[in-house]
Amino acid sequence: MKYGNALTLISTLMLGFLSPCLAYNLDNTLGDWSCESHSDNTHPLKMNVDPVVKYRGSPCAHLQSMSPDASKAYYLQPWQDFKAEDSRGKRVAFSAFLKTEKLHGKANLFMRVKAGHEVVAFANMQENAITTSSDWQKYAVVLDVPANATSIRIGMRLEGSGDLWVSEPNYAVVGKDVKTNAVAWDAKKFKEYSDSLRNQPKNFDFATVASEAGPKQIVNWGLNDGQEEYDLFVDRDLKLNGLPSACIEARVAEPKDYAAIYQDINATDYLAKRLKFTAFVKTSSVRDWAALWVRIKDSLAVVAFDNMEDRPIKGTNDWKEYSISLNVPADSQEIRIGLMQAGPGKTWFSNCSLSAVGPIDKTGNKMHGPVLPISAGDKLKPKPYLELRNR
Repeated sequence: MKYGNALTLISTLMLGFLSPCLAYNLDNTLGDWSCESHSDNTHPLKMNVDPVVKYRGSPCAHLQSMSPDASKAYYLQPWQDFKAEDSRGKRVAFSAFLKTEKLHGKANLFMRVKAGHEVVAFANMQENAITTSSDWQKYAVVLDVPANATSIRIGMRLEGSGDLWVSEPNYAVVGKDVKTNAVAWDAKKFKEYSDSLRNQPKNFDFATVASEAGPKQIVNWGLNDGQEEYDLFVDRDLKLNGLPSACIEARVAEPKDYAAIYQDINATDYLAKRLKFTAFVKTSSVRDWAALWVRIKDSLAVVAFDNMEDRPIKGTNDWKEYSISLNVPADSQEIRIGLMQAGPGKTWFSNCSLSAVGPIDKTGNKMHGPVLPISAGDKLKPKPYLELRNR
């Protein structure tokens, strides 16, 4: 079986149930677009391709926030990451036609360029963000892509309350006669765009509830693009030791992709230590593979990786504890921990834990190759996919 898509890097923010709550897998989320949202029980959000509204015959993404106030703490932000290599040393523009109604807050497009982990260019319509109801108009963010750029993110954002429609998104190289509207990057000022890593995992017990689509949303965990062939949700009926479980279930008979949930954390607290990631796993009719996985990176490359490819979980099994232990080299920067399933079946994960279990084991790390779907690295899209469609 061939598995096509690789993991989409999704940024993570801090949350709590009573404070704004971050979720990724909204109902009707846009195909090809990842999404962040910040909400709570009184600030429901919605995002899909509008079944009625079109612009010049083209489909429109509809972002809606029913927030009772204009606080920027509550937002909806779909985005895409892709490789920068075709844009290096060039001036580029991300544009779209936008329309707003009953807007109390702000709507804008944005573009962010990274070289490795560092932001090297950024634009977000700071000077002409939409703050009131407005008819269709073309907007663009324009910036120069440095020669050392590795990735580019384009996106649209709705803060506060109201409706935003987006149509005919476009990404293109433009001439030097087109004026840039880039702004100086300030990680504190633009923290909602920054992808800053937390020091420890969040919501390891899957108890935090996202309000956008009810209690099944998995919050503080990123999701890969396998959502079209799998359901990923919190199962609050199947518990272990009183704690709910995260569930991955194939929704088609023969998935061609895989599904995974994951978190990225800063490696600082685990440097020069032996790390152990543990979870209890229960499976039903898993044909190909279920597993935990851990990936450790320094500034340039993957330095440790284990995806249980030599010991996959298959078949039907009751709850059992599994773990991965890896050394964290002293120059590590990022740790990714995840849970996954490939192929038909259903898998539950519960009672996760992460800890340092001693100094580095001098026997070293095993580097498992990508024999099955999860590779050791991130595979960015070669270009943006700008068709507006529901999953």
